[in-house]
Amino acid sequence: ELKLYIVRHAHSGVAETDEARPLTSKGWAQAERLVSGFKDKALITPGVIWHSGLTRALETATGLKEGLALDCRFKKKPGLAPYDDPAAIAFQIENLT
Repeated sequence: ELKLYIVRHAHSGVAETDEARPLTSKGWAQAERLVSGFKDKALITPGVIWHSGLTRALETATGLKEGLALDCRFKKKPGLAPYDDPAAIAFQIENLT
């Protein structure tokens, strides 16, 4: 059975570029709360975590992976960044098997 989990990055701070904006302490706390909500429930079992490549997205994904001890890999996917046309990523999701 194929499952898709969608998680938006946690609260981020400021940086020289939008792509480099890291999680704030509030963002890390949000990620920890998300982990707490799913921990010991075996609800999240991804084979791969797609991310946009933005620092805050990768940090959120890392927090989930480590916090839930997930055995999966990361894959930077075009189409997930702000202002990307969602049609390309929607097509990829639609064609998952």
